[in-house]
Amino acid sequence: MPLSWLAGCVLCALGSLSSSSGLALQKHAINVGEERLPFLSRRTWWLGFFLAVVLAGALESVALALAPLSLLSPMFGLSIVFNSLISSKFLNERLSSRGVFATLVICAGTTLTSFSGSHSSTLETAESLLAQFSSPLVLCYFFTIVTLSCACLYITKFPRLSPHGFANAAALLGSTQTLFLKATMDILATGVTPLKPFLVFCASSSLVFFLGFLQLAILNKGLRDSPAISYLSEYKSLLTVYGVIAGGVAFSEFEGMGATQFAIFGSGVLMVLVGLAGMAAAGVQDDRPAISSLAPEGEGEGDRML
Repeated sequence: MPLSWLAGCVLCALGSLSSSSGLALQKHAINVGEERLPFLSRRTWWLGFFLAVVLAGALESVALALAPLSLLSPMFGLSIVFNSLISSKFLNERLSSRGVFATLVICAGTTLTSFSGSHSSTLETAESLLAQFSSPLVLCYFFTIVTLSCACLYITKFPRLSPHGFANAAALLGSTQTLFLKATMDILATGVTPLKPFLVFCASSSLVFFLGFLQLAILNKGLRDSPAISYLSEYKSLLTVYGVIAGGVAFSEFEGMGATQFAIFGSGVLMVLVGLAGMAAAGVQDDRPAISSLAPEGEGEGDRML
């Protein structure tokens, strides 16, 4: 393995740890009622934002510039393990033995899914990216992502399906954000001049920020009523699977895969789905303390909420 690929894997693993820590902090902020404070006064939430978005985003950006997307996907899958450990230790959430087994099945499935793909890597220019992203296959993929995201948000109207809808929608948007982040880093590496590459770079980087904030907003909606240990594990596992699919479609990383590799890929996806179903059925033991009000006394509801 080239040294740059190894460095990319290490940075991506650190980004996964930072992201899991940040999301756990945001969950803690929700648990203690920090949402009742003025938006800019939510210190714990903002610390979580820095770790989950700013620091993790910076680490993963550099990682994507060093290694192919399909190779880095197992490192994103490490977030499942990090999330389980952090939620158990600091959020007082416990998985049952069935839940632990389901988590192991999910980790095994994401690993199979990721390693079955092609790990070749070539830097794409703005012109080649524009040609790839405007191809019928990729346009169909983007249309499917938008349609599925809307469908997932629709099913959040049903209480029992709400956490799964938010997790799926966030993962779909997150995988697409990672796709454009990879494209942005490739353009930076190959040059942003003259005008056409610069415009493609601006469009790609704008989509990265837009999809990132949209993803975070959806994630936080699901976090309000869901245990982080199961909800974030579902999100991270789906993000890994969708990320491999995104790289395979948009960057042609599925080309050259044989029947055996596709069989392993399908088996990995099936294991993830079975593990998610098992985790949903197992339930979570939640030992969190009751939410306390952090809002200043006498402050009106309209003043407390954003």
